[in-house]
Amino acid sequence: MLCEGVGVRACERLAGVNRRTVLNVLDVAGHKAIDLLESRVKNIEAKFVSIDEMYGFVGCLQDTTTPDDRLRGDQYTFLGIEQTTKLILHWHVGKRDKENAIAFLQGLKTKTVGRFQLTSDAFPGYTGRLGSVWKVFREAIDYGFESKMFGCAQSTIMTKIPRRENPVVCLGVKRVALIGKPKRSMMTTNLSERCNLSLRLFNRRHTRRTLGFSKTLRNHKLAVALQVAHFNFCRPHSAVMVRFKVVFLGVLTSIPL
Repeated sequence: MLCEGVGVRACERLAGVNRRTVLNVLDVAGHKAIDLLESRVKNIEAKFVSIDEMYGFVGCLQDTTTPDDRLRGDQYTFLGIEQTTKLILHWHVGKRDKENAIAFLQGLKTKTVGRFQLTSDAFPGYTGRLGSVWKVFREAIDYGFESKMFGCAQSTIMTKIPRRENPVVCLGVKRVALIGKPKRSMMTTNLSERCNLSLRLFNRRHTRRTLGFSKTLRNHKLAVALQVAHFNFCRPHSAVMVRFKVVFLGVLTSIPL
């Protein structure tokens, strides 16, 4: 149930156990998930990697705590996903700053071998000559970022439609190559953003405007580890399965009877 978007108190009611038992299960399963990811996801020959950050908060909103509080308030989940296999190579939870960006990329570097193409958004902690990508990888990869410009549609700017009923639209996309010669057609963060949607859907702690937010940073990290392990090794991915069936059937039809 923890991997299907059910909150701790809902698990308590459905399973008929105390919430402390649910948290103990999360503790055991979360640590085993961390060990599984560290032992199995390594030496990956990636081709195209996309990185993104997913917003969440722990304990309280950032406005109700101090700026130097590292354990509560805004906590972002950094994710690195291989675009062709949808494998989450590495994850990291922390504040959205350059320090955590470097820690995340250093962990990502230990999971991969060889040269690959890396794509991020326009977060200043990544980009620039002094950005974390350059500091960690130097010229060992091909790197570029994608910047999206959003705004209201011209036909609805002058109307009195509420903002909630008038969502923004993407007005333009800018792709900039910074290191090496990245393939521009693969310089996109769409797949990592789609991965964020899946994790938000199946992890109650990341649901927007929820009362099921994490109360401690430790439990938040364990929940993310459990979700990443479930996403990598348990959850079937329809697009990957369709691609596999096409390749398999193509090979099968090419074999002479």
